[in-house]
Amino acid sequence: MSRNILIIGAGIAGLALARAFERRGIAFDIIDRAPAPLTGGAGMFLPGNAMVALRGLGFGEQVADIAWHNRRQTILDAGGGVLHDMDVERFWENAGPCLSLTRAALTGILRSGVETQVRYGVWTNGITVEGNKARVAFSDGEEAVHDLVIGADGFNSATRGQLFGDQAPEIYPRTCWRMLTPNSIGLRHWTVMLGHRRALLGVPVEDGLLYLYGDADNVLLPAHLTNHRRDLQDLFGAFAGPLAPVVEAIGPDDRIDRGILGEVAARDWSNDAALLIGDAAHACSPSMAQGASMAFEDALVLTDCLADAQDLRAALAAFSRQRLERVRWIQKQCRARDSTRALPRPLRIAILRLLGDRLYRRSYTPLLAPFRGGGADRVDQRA
Repeated sequence: MSRNILIIGAGIAGLALARAFERRGIAFDIIDRAPAPLTGGAGMFLPGNAMVALRGLGFGEQVADIAWHNRRQTILDAGGGVLHDMDVERFWENAGPCLSLTRAALTGILRSGVETQVRYGVWTNGITVEGNKARVAFSDGEEAVHDLVIGADGFNSATRGQLFGDQAPEIYPRTCWRMLTPNSIGLRHWTVMLGHRRALLGVPVEDGLLYLYGDADNVLLPAHLTNHRRDLQDLFGAFAGPLAPVVEAIGPDDRIDRGILGEVAARDWSNDAALLIGDAAHACSPSMAQGASMAFEDALVLTDCLADAQDLRAALAAFSRQRLERVRWIQKQCRARDSTRALPRPLRIAILRLLGDRLYRRSYTPLLAPFRGGGADRVDQRA
């Protein structure tokens, strides 16, 4: 059934949905408020369930060919002692490898797989649902009526506010820093170092680079919030190897992105003519690295629901039914994992050393289950 569909946002969620739509012959328009395709950002870590969805989008081989393959995930204390070491290659063997790559590389692959032209530099000034249609007022003065508007515009989604009113995300009392730097220490896999209310993560990516991520509770923040290099060195300078030399080597001109963290409560973000997906609908803490995976899955499930649907409202309701339990589980697990940040050091060490494998399996085993309705996920092997 032909519909007039608008996708708002050409980031990871929007491009994944555009790709899924094109592969099923669903026509759409897509806009993004950025004046041009974004080519920046730092790194991405994609657990094995992301590969299932990437295969469904036809990107599996392309991403795996350039990304770094992480066979283990290691948790260290601030002094470099091992708290937990997980064989993630074995855990995810029936799904796919745990991959890491730059955000620019991932979005570039997604963009290359979409033929429909993105209208950059355009945003919505207002969206009004009138019966089973959505009237959209665009920033360039145009106005159009759509059968379906899909907000894929991220954590700070303007679409969410225009459609559902004052629904601001919950902001965590935590700050994060992200950057790409040479992998001068030769790190081979995902490695995080934990201190009191702070964490420092290093993940190898392509081209000899390292994705460096740090976060800290706001009560620990130094006074000089405009100097991100000093922030990182003050917060993590006393850490041991392997990551301490990386922090020490950060130069005054190195690009560091500072950001906030938060959560968008997962719920049925739909009405008669609109829907939210990706971080716009269910952003959460990065502690399970599921943001991109959930966006890919959203794209595939929504496409399945819409492809042959005669009743649009029923299709949107079916999408929400399939997705809510999974994304709520992830948000619950993220909150549980984050709650350990404030535990006394001896207790945190004991928990991770004695129960690390069990906790990992508890969090991730449900994500090994199929995410698409009707049985096993349909894996399209076309790259």
